[in-house]
Amino acid sequence: MAVAGRKLVIVDDLVVDVGEYILHHPGGKFVLEHCIGQDISKFFFGGFALEDNANPKTKGYHHSYSAYMIVNELTIAYFEGDIPCSVVEVINDKSRMYFVNQDTRTITLKSANRCANLKHHYSDFRVLGKHFRVTVAGDPNFSRHYTICNVMMGPIYKAYLDCLAKVKPLPAFAVDDSDKDNRTFTVKNYERGMSATFFNDKQIVYNIKGPIGKGFVVRPSGLHVAFAAGSGALTFMDTVAFAAELVLSKVLKITDRSMGPRA
Repeated sequence: MAVAGRKLVIVDDLVVDVGEYILHHPGGKFVLEHCIGQDISKFFFGGFALEDNANPKTKGYHHSYSAYMIVNELTIAYFEGDIPCSVVEVINDKSRMYFVNQDTRTITLKSANRCANLKHHYSDFRVLGKHFRVTVAGDPNFSRHYTICNVMMGPIYKAYLDCLAKVKPLPAFAVDDSDKDNRTFTVKNYERGMSATFFNDKQIVYNIKGPIGKGFVVRPSGLHVAFAAGSGALTFMDTVAFAAELVLSKVLKITDRSMGPRA
């Protein structure tokens, strides 16, 4: 158990104590102090910059091998929780790409076999806000994190809209939480970096790891408020879908919970 007052951050599935390192951080003390208690994976692996991230000229900083070693030295625990994590080799199944809008697609990364905890639907609300780390095979420096966003898959998205409009139970495929041989991600094409690899004609092999991260730590009850803009709303889409399932279950008096989330 962490002692109160310790300065902890999460990097993927590692719990890192940065208390004694803050003053030695090359990027400055503020960067780490601002992130205490948070999942900093997207910053550590260069997916986002802490400041002015809306500026297209702003780039995240992908830390060096030496930084990896420092993280390993500062790690005090693994953030495992109750959600199993898988590491899988996959390729982009371009026959299963769904168009969200002009710049955004839902892509499917396919494995050779079914894998534990690769799902199209997670019935456990503790998965909400967790992510997968996608890495180009053979190049550990080329990786990004994508939040789980199952509801944006074309057929599932349409099923939710239809069932909410007509107040009827969701079809079985929309809430099927069995293990699959693929994992979907909703990606905006920035025409550079990881996203560009999903939209070109080359067949690239990736490694994916997840579900990992702190997630939203959503409670089964109470008021939850989220702020998002643009593609940032994708982070919360599964949370909205989860709430919709609960509402449909209550309105339709479904008690066996087989069609919806388990709280």
